[in-house]
Amino acid sequence: MRLKSVEVKNYRTLEDVTFNFNGYYTAVCGKNNSGKSNLIRAMRLLFGEKERYSPFSEDIELSYKADFTAWKKDDKGIITVAGEIEANKDSDQGLIGFVEGIESEKTGLQKGTSAFIFKIQIEVSDKAKSEPKISINGIRVPDSIMEQTIYKKLKDGIIYHNSTYSHQIYFSRRRRLHGMLSRIPEANKKKLDVRASGFKKEINKVFKEQASELESMLGRLGDKLEVRLVAPELFDYDEYPFEISLGYKGFNVPLDDWGSGTRNQTLIIKSIYEAKSTAKASTVSDRITPIILIEEPESFLHPLAQAHFSSVLQEITKELKTQVITTTHSPYFLSHENPESNILLIREKVGRAKILGPSIITPTEDQDWKKPYEHALGVIGPEFDIFKTAIFSRASILIMVEGDTDKEYLELCRKSDHGANSLTDKGEIFAYGGWSTLKNNVLLKFIRDRFSQVILTSDLDAEKELLDNLQSLGFEKDKKYFPIGINQAGKRAIEGLLPEKIRSAVQSENVNLIDALSSNDKDEVKSAKNQLKKKYLAKFKEQASIENGDYNDLYKLCRKINSAINI
Repeated sequence: MRLKSVEVKNYRTLEDVTFNFNGYYTAVCGKNNSGKSNLIRAMRLLFGEKERYSPFSEDIELSYKADFTAWKKDDKGIITVAGEIEANKDSDQGLIGFVEGIESEKTGLQKGTSAFIFKIQIEVSDKAKSEPKISINGIRVPDSIMEQTIYKKLKDGIIYHNSTYSHQIYFSRRRRLHGMLSRIPEANKKKLDVRASGFKKEINKVFKEQASELESMLGRLGDKLEVRLVAPELFDYDEYPFEISLGYKGFNVPLDDWGSGTRNQTLIIKSIYEAKSTAKASTVSDRITPIILIEEPESFLHPLAQAHFSSVLQEITKELKTQVITTTHSPYFLSHENPESNILLIREKVGRAKILGPSIITPTEDQDWKKPYEHALGVIGPEFDIFKTAIFSRASILIMVEGDTDKEYLELCRKSDHGANSLTDKGEIFAYGGWSTLKNNVLLKFIRDRFSQVILTSDLDAEKELLDNLQSLGFEKDKKYFPIGINQAGKRAIEGLLPEKIRSAVQSENVNLIDALSSNDKDEVKSAKNQLKKKYLAKFKEQASIENGDYNDLYKLCRKINSAINI
């Protein structure tokens, strides 16, 4: 399933707002009290979803008196929450199979319908709360029992995780149970029913298989942690509660004894694993691809861990084609692929009393794509436009160079003709447009943490301006930061690595540009430099020969970058 949109009216700060969700991953950001949690709460109201980490928690309830938009108390209007869900025949067989099995005259659907859009709507007045209204492809389901059955199946496709509370809720026993395993293959379930006396051995065998998959997914976070699912002494034969322990070989610790960050990551991964299990249930009628709602996944995590976990989370989401909608304050958990998948909520002060008004969605299309990042990082600057390509890069390694000509030289060195001397094909080469761009420390630190590795280069003549600041950010010279050029006049840039015959040919053909370098007009000097850079590059492409050693000085730079990436 995929949640396409949610429309909310008169619910808390959500006076009249429609949220549209693009792709498999959506991040909702905003200041405290901007309405993020109200959106998640509204969706939970719509689906009646319990908190999965605590089987004893109750369905979320709505109080008209407390939840009706505060500044409209005299209105006596209706609270409305409506959602549109797209279901797919291949991934939601349990839901679609049920709908197709109903007589067409009862649903109004034509045989062979391929696209299914379910709309759910609840309404609450000061007198009563309506039962959920269900329509399919714009046609209201007429039978109440049928409506309730479809609603139950839709509810089964929602998984909710609140990072800030999940580590605090315990059973009234020694440890918290972390879930109920119910998607057990029928063959294993029959064995358990028949051999009740030996159930412990059988359930441990099943749990070992489940733990292996969970361990594989957790392995993406870096540390190779072992996973064990431990069955309590008492359970029935339909659902098996389990605890989780993590550790290294021969050393296991219950999850509740780990730090809050590890617990939170593990339980989020468990929610995704649960979604995967539901989508691939052994019984076709149970198969449905869940939608996962996560509040503040960055909780308890160091920024570097946030950056890594976010990448893993978004990779798994895309790989499994499972929709995740998350609220966050962290720039690392904003969508790395689609700017329109980042939703920024704001509330502005209104009226003479200057009280906060309704939650409003700030556009994030076109030039507004950067607003969620500016909000999350707390800085504003033209550098965001320059770094857009890097922010939305799908690479895990970033090689940063000053300009487009630098990038082209390195791209030339990636060709297979260079053999062992070629620049590694790992990572993306990104031109940041001049050393002054690197003055925005907050944005540069975000870029540094956004990737598993960042290699930074600059012209040698910018080293004095950059070195101290870059090293304070962890870009140690000759390890992560490489000044390019030769320490001679006119050679303190990548053009200084070119053969002298090419440099001389360009200079003799462009005397007017060489003379312009001595001008008192800064704009004239800048223009001359840029033109010469292009001419050096064109001449190098035309005349450079691998056999004659014209690439030798560039190879030295390539070896340094290759070595840095392979550390």
